[in-house]
Amino acid sequence: MTESTSSATTHTAQPWENSSSPYFLSSGDNPGVSLVVQPLTEENYNTWSGAILISLDAKIKLEFIDGSIPKPQSVDHPYYIAWCKCNNTVLAWLFNSVSKDLQLSIVYFKTAKVVWIDLQYRTFTYGHQVEDYTMSFLMELNETCAVVRGQILLMDPMPPLSKVFSLILQDEKQRKVGAAKKMQIDTAAALPSVLAAKNVKNAKKGRPQCTH
Repeated sequence: MTESTSSATTHTAQPWENSSSPYFLSSGDNPGVSLVVQPLTEENYNTWSGAILISLDAKIKLEFIDGSIPKPQSVDHPYYIAWCKCNNTVLAWLFNSVSKDLQLSIVYFKTAKVVWIDLQYRTFTYGHQVEDYTMSFLMELNETCAVVRGQILLMDPMPPLSKVFSLILQDEKQRKVGAAKKMQIDTAAALPSVLAAKNVKNAKKGRPQCTH
C-alpha cells in the first residue's frame, strides 16, 4: 500500500522547473529587465555584445539567440509554451538593451535569434553566413508569403533582415487591403440578386391567395 501510494505521488520535474535548464525562468527574469547599463548604439557593439553574452550565459539563455534550441513546430509540442515564454523574455531583454533608434527597427521581429543576427549585421559583414541566416528565416515563412519570398530571393545582393522584414510587412498589408476590396466587390455583386429575391418574396406575400 505504501509503495503504491509513493509511486502514485512521484513527480517528474519539467525542464522549466529545473534551475539548470534554459527553459527555467526565475522570479527575477521578468521582461522589463535591461541586461546592460549602456544600451547599444552604432559605436559600442563590441562592448555591448560581450556584456549581453555574459548576462545571457549567466541566465542559461544563450541557446535562444544562437538557435541551438529551435522553436517547436507544433503548438501541441510539450515545450511549445515554455519556449515561447523564454524567447519572448529574451526578446524583451534585447529590446530594453538597445537605443530607442534601434528599438524602432527590431520591434516587429518575433524571435530573439533574428534580432541578434540583425544587430550583428548592422555592425559587421559576415558574407555567406548572413545570407544563410536570411535564407533560413525566409524558408520558415508560411506559403502565404511565397510571392514576396521569391522576389526577395531574386535580389542581389541579399538585403539585410530588417529590410526583408519590412518587405514582408508591406506584402501582408497589401494582401489585407486586397482581401478587403475583394469582399466589398463580392458583396456589391451579390446585392442585386439578394434584393431581387427579396422583392419576389415580398410580391408573393402581397399576392391574393386562392382558398378553393
